[in-house]
Amino acid sequence: MVRERSGSTVEGIIGELEVGGRFVPLPSSPPRYIGVNGMRPLADSILSQTCMIDVVRPCWISKLEPCNGMWHLSENGKPRGQFDALVIAHNGKCANRLLASSGLPLIARQMKRLELSSIWALLAAFEDPLPNPANAVTFPFEGAFVKGVDSVSWMANNAKKLLCSQNTGPHCWTFFSTATFGKRNKVPQENIPTATAERVKEAMLEGVENALGLSKSSLKRPFYTRLQLWGAALPTNTPGIPCIFDPHGRAGICGDWLLGSSLEAAAISGIALANHIADYFQSGGARPDEFAHLSLIRWLLKFYKHIIVTAVSKGDLRIRQWNHLKECFMLHVLSIPAPCFCNLFPHLRVSFRRHL
Repeated sequence: MVRERSGSTVEGIIGELEVGGRFVPLPSSPPRYIGVNGMRPLADSILSQTCMIDVVRPCWISKLEPCNGMWHLSENGKPRGQFDALVIAHNGKCANRLLASSGLPLIARQMKRLELSSIWALLAAFEDPLPNPANAVTFPFEGAFVKGVDSVSWMANNAKKLLCSQNTGPHCWTFFSTATFGKRNKVPQENIPTATAERVKEAMLEGVENALGLSKSSLKRPFYTRLQLWGAALPTNTPGIPCIFDPHGRAGICGDWLLGSSLEAAAISGIALANHIADYFQSGGARPDEFAHLSLIRWLLKFYKHIIVTAVSKGDLRIRQWNHLKECFMLHVLSIPAPCFCNLFPHLRVSFRRHL
């Protein structure tokens, strides 16, 4: 029902485009969906099917305060209500500032560990279709993951995607840079210098030429361009867990960055956290340790294991560093409810002592 109201299947070809113009289409199954008239109608369609949710907008929560078993939310001093539980579906600097004084140290630490890449996004409108890739068997394509080009990682024909029945008019393409290119050319996204914008635009258009296997300067100039730096883009250290929940603070985290960087990952994460919170309240909250999310522990184990393995492989691990790692790990472990930790990881205490 949601798809019929606000989404449609992608009929065009999507694949991988290697530098030099070699295009390999991806399988058409499973089907891929896009929002009709953008992605906003998808959320509106889901919202229209329930009467249990009250969405307030515009609203930018600036402070979280726990009081008498409730969460008091406010926006620049203006009260925005009291709630039984808190869900953070946001990340980056704003979320970190919000959590800094929330009294949720475990949640705040996980959010601070998140590393996000910076990616440049370029919208370019052309009078004519893009030239055929030099070595493409299938063309025209509507989207491509670009390989071997530093300045471009993804390209999509928005005119075809959103106006599939239109055969005339401009050909509008969106190009994403690689994270490496974004990091190398990062500037304050709120105030992009003109010289930087021009340099990045030219480098990305040249990358499109290279990807398509065209000769230098043979790509016709777009008659309109718009460039934006996506400062907090795709995650570089996805933990691979659906959600995080702290039953003692009655707060959780969800978002696409926990599982990857897709709309599907965001939906799975949100559903997982909603079910977890519902189960917690249905239990009466009498046994919060049973609902301490194991992802917190697993992430900590994965995090410290990565540091130790990397250091050992490089021969950099010193006694002082090892002792520091032990202290950090134990500090995190001690912040996790003991019954939950010991019941679920009884072997860890033994092996941990054995190796210290």
